[in-house]
Amino acid sequence: MKSRHIGLCLVCNDAAVGINFGVPTCMPCKAFFRRNAVKLGTIDFICQEDGDCPVTYESRRICNCCRLAKCFRVGMQKSLILSDAQRLARKELVQQNRLKRGQSMTQNLSLVNDKIRLLRNHFGGMITMNELMLARCMHEKAIASLNNIFGFNLAKDIIDASERILPYTYDPILLKLILIVRSLSSGINRYRKDTDMDRIFNNTLAVFAGQSVYVELLWRYIMSKVSSEQDAVKFFNKLILDLLYLQRSCFAIERNMYRLGHEIEQMKPLMQSMWPRIENIDEINYDNDMDMEPCL
Repeated sequence: MKSRHIGLCLVCNDAAVGINFGVPTCMPCKAFFRRNAVKLGTIDFICQEDGDCPVTYESRRICNCCRLAKCFRVGMQKSLILSDAQRLARKELVQQNRLKRGQSMTQNLSLVNDKIRLLRNHFGGMITMNELMLARCMHEKAIASLNNIFGFNLAKDIIDASERILPYTYDPILLKLILIVRSLSSGINRYRKDTDMDRIFNNTLAVFAGQSVYVELLWRYIMSKVSSEQDAVKFFNKLILDLLYLQRSCFAIERNMYRLGHEIEQMKPLMQSMWPRIENIDEINYDNDMDMEPCL
């Protein structure tokens, strides 16, 4: 990193190393002022000449009296000198700030890992549901691509699952609640031995509590859209069946993906790049979603 140009020391005209006690000074003059300014009133500084000795890089060690006087004359402030107790307190504060930054980095890394784990846990389902939001129907080219990638039977299951989930994508609030509840689902049987796949957060009780809240919100939202509790139960049952059907298709997709272990490992940097920096994460705007017609 290129250092900032400070200029010359105002006391002795040597190269300045920074702003010390209010003015640009070199390191020797900085140390001299800190060491001697606090002694004023306790010892006498006496000039052996006429009280106006030149203070330069070569002669600054000759007369402490004139050198200290010039320090004050160019604007160095005694009040900015820290006592031993103040220096110790400042050092402790710096160490505390470094510790906090380290803890913050650890927490941010843990949060990023949780997001990566969430994406890996529900990669198939989330991609399917988000694709449906962008394209409300399966085009012929997409169907042909699915047939080429997965074969006819699995492609048919994927298309059927997409058609089952499609009606829920027209209600943005319902869709968001479904996505959150599904994202917080853990411990689902999978076709791999990676135990990390079943863990979406270190505190599983907190995940369960959060999911319970959103399940309750989902139920209340459904109740607000139907005429009776019986209709709500029927809708909820159908929703669960459709999600299970989607999950079965996702398992089949993951079984195929698991056979490409090397390619899956290469996805990790891509998934990390999909998440913005923690301090720049924008809040989701729900205002524009209310114009869409609910499917209930």
